[in-house]
Amino acid sequence: AAGTVVAWNAAFADYMARYRHVELGGRPFVDLLAEERRPDWRAYLADLMEGGELRFDSTYTPPGSETPLSYDVFARGIREGDAVTGAVIVCRDVTARRALETRLQQTQRLDTVGRLAGGIAHDFNNLLPAILGSASMARESLPPHHEAQSDLGDVQLAAERAAQLTRQLLAFARRH
Repeated sequence: AAGTVVAWNAAFADYMARYRHVELGGRPFVDLLAEERRPDWRAYLADLMEGGELRFDSTYTPPGSETPLSYDVFARGIREGDAVTGAVIVCRDVTARRALETRLQQTQRLDTVGRLAGGIAHDFNNLLPAILGSASMARESLPPHHEAQSDLGDVQLAAERAAQLTRQLLAFARRH
């Protein structure tokens, strides 16, 4: 009820020893936190002592580290009869789970892009034979020195490049 730490698990002790280098027993809980976290936790503890309950996600970058840690936090007041005599705070390190979720989301986005690229490439690939065939037939029907021969050659060259790009897009779509 006084806000001091009276019991803790090994994970909390390891965390505090690694990042804050402090003794735990009898210390005010809020004093163990980083300065920027203290105002929020004072309010949280006051709510817990009123019988409240907390559940939230938290991210914290320990001193000397560049990697943020993610936590799932749950806290509840401890009741003895009608009085709240203390609180229990459970923080689970979910950093690895969040990293996996992020990778899964990236994979899903890449899969969507692959499907979209594959669909567009497939549809575009269906248009190219008509373009190439028409340009070829037009070139064959014209005399060799006709002024449109050069333009039709450019159309064929562009369509062949488009066919190569389409094959690359389809290969990308199959990989992803």
